[in-house]
Amino acid sequence: MIQVVIVRIADYSTEAQTVHSLTSTLPLPVQSKLGKISNPVNRTRSAIGELLSSWALSRFKGIKPGEAVISYGKNGKPFLESHPDIHFNISHSGEYVVCAVADHEVGIDVERVRAYNHRVAERFFSKAELADLEALEGENRLNYFFVLWTIKESYLKALGRGLTKSLSSFTVAGNGDGYYISENSETLNYSVKSLVLPGGYYLAVCIKGFSAEVLVNSITLSEISEHLSAGI
Repeated sequence: MIQVVIVRIADYSTEAQTVHSLTSTLPLPVQSKLGKISNPVNRTRSAIGELLSSWALSRFKGIKPGEAVISYGKNGKPFLESHPDIHFNISHSGEYVVCAVADHEVGIDVERVRAYNHRVAERFFSKAELADLEALEGENRLNYFFVLWTIKESYLKALGRGLTKSLSSFTVAGNGDGYYISENSETLNYSVKSLVLPGGYYLAVCIKGFSAEVLVNSITLSEISEHLSAGI
């Protein structure tokens, strides 16, 4: 099972002070990482992601705020030194901050649908993906671009490889019931889910193993604040 938790915030500037006061509940390595982000909006968005993961790990896995020992892989993927059997991942875009928690390696990505340069698809998509994309027109092509992009990103994040692995080195395709990743024997061990979020966003989650049930929960920053403040 994959627990996906979503926070939707329309105005980050109004939440900045609340977020800032809650960062003391986060592990020191995380606080240090956030302090290096110079853009205030990006820093607030990233902090909400960390707070959301803290809430999710507490809610679903019983890890109290402040108890998690978080480290980062060589490509920046967070992991729990104190609980190696528990996996989580964070993503944010525009109004959304999302987190996935699972018992196996997991990656998540959310993106706002917007105009894109087709050269991006030509550079980062496989030949098969590009053919599927170019067979569509207008809004259908635009939406499918972000279906592909979010799935590909979630897979790389599940692997913990980031952009050290080429996006065009594997193919995402539909099979009628959903999507699958095709490359080699490694990709057969991963399954993906694609979701549409209100407001023009796509979300994808990828997990190591066969297709798992995805439970989606929406939560407010106030609920996160109430929970984490109680643990300070």
